[in-house]
Amino acid sequence: MNAPSPKTDPSSVIADFFGRGVTVGLHLPDRWYGDRPMENQHELTLAMDRPARLLVELDERILLVFTGEHMVVERTATDLLDPAGTPAVRVAEFAQLVVDARLYGSTDVRATIYGEGEVHFVSAR
Repeated sequence: MNAPSPKTDPSSVIADFFGRGVTVGLHLPDRWYGDRPMENQHELTLAMDRPARLLVELDERILLVFTGEHMVVERTATDLLDPAGTPAVRVAEFAQLVVDARLYGSTDVRATIYGEGEVHFVSAR
C-alpha cells in the first residue's frame, strides 16, 4: 500500500508548518510585523483556500488575504534571522495582499495593501 501523498494546496502547506507546534514571526513585503525581527510570535487560527485567494488568520487578530491565480506557497529556509537558514513558509507571486489587523490591546483596526512582494512565516523554534 502506498503512503498518502502530502497535501500541497496552499492552506495545507501553512497548516502543516504550524501544526508542528511552531509559533512564527511574520515578515511582510516591506518589514517585520511589529517592526523588529520576531518581536511578535503568532499562532495560526485559520488557513483556507478560496478560488484565487488564500486566507490566513493569526492569533484571531491578523487576517492576511492573498489574491492571485499563480501564488507560490512553499516550505523553505530563510536567512532573515540566521545566515545558516531558519525554517519558514514563503508566499510569493501574489497579485495583492491585504493585511487586516485588530491592534493588540485596542479595538482599532488597521489595513495595509501590498501589490507585490513576498511574505515569510518564520519559525520561532
